[in-house]
Amino acid sequence: MVSVDTSCFLLCSAITHLLGQKNDSQDVEIKLLFLGLAASDMKTLLMRLGSIADLPGDDEETLLRHRILIYAGILMCAGGLLWGTISLLFGLYWESAVPFGYVVITAVSFCFLNIFKNFGIARTVQISASLLLPFVFQWVLGGFVSSGGMMLWSIAALIGSLAIDDRRSVWIWLGLYVALTILSGFLEPYLIAPKPIQTEFLRTLFYVVNVVSVTSLVLLLTVYFTRARERALRERKRAEEELARHREHLEELVEEQTSKLREGEERFRDFAESAS
Repeated sequence: MVSVDTSCFLLCSAITHLLGQKNDSQDVEIKLLFLGLAASDMKTLLMRLGSIADLPGDDEETLLRHRILIYAGILMCAGGLLWGTISLLFGLYWESAVPFGYVVITAVSFCFLNIFKNFGIARTVQISASLLLPFVFQWVLGGFVSSGGMMLWSIAALIGSLAIDDRRSVWIWLGLYVALTILSGFLEPYLIAPKPIQTEFLRTLFYVVNVVSVTSLVLLLTVYFTRARERALRERKRAEEELARHREHLEELVEEQTSKLREGEERFRDFAESAS
């Protein structure tokens, strides 16, 4: 969070700026401070969103799953907003309901998650929507070619399921993905692309957007998961080392007290022998 001194300095700089008593360096400072405030607020917001499913007593593994689900949903929502906007720009009003629908489903799911803390239901809803809706959007856009391989977005759901779901469920999601892909292949000859996107340029553009977006999404999730794992391992190692130090210290204390007891017993024995 931004300190009080920083906030006061920002306020004073802004007042100076408004009064016209400023120079170029002050302008730069004001802009940098505003950027710092915005970055701090965004980080705080993301941290709060990431913790909406947390319960007292949750271990590190559970907390990590919560954050992966929520951050993956946020990134997928960004893709939904992107494709919903693109659809509107090309006059595909009915088709835009699919990507915008994903955003609505995610928002409602996270609201219920925040209230009821039922991670299992939220996880199932998010993976299902992330897996199914890209295929539906591909179908309404005319298939593999005209949509630019929109089903690629479903790969994010599979990768996310590896991190937040059990192994048996992962195979179920994979089977559903394969079934939807095969179904898309059968439907391809019967699908017709909307007229506004029946150009080679747009097909290529859609492929570029999808490949770049999905690759970036998968990379971001992988990097976050890897760093979180590494951080958890470092913390566990630090805790184990601290526990080992305490154990060694305790053993030293026990040994020291044992030695003192032995010395006391020997003195008592010597005293008893001398008294007899």
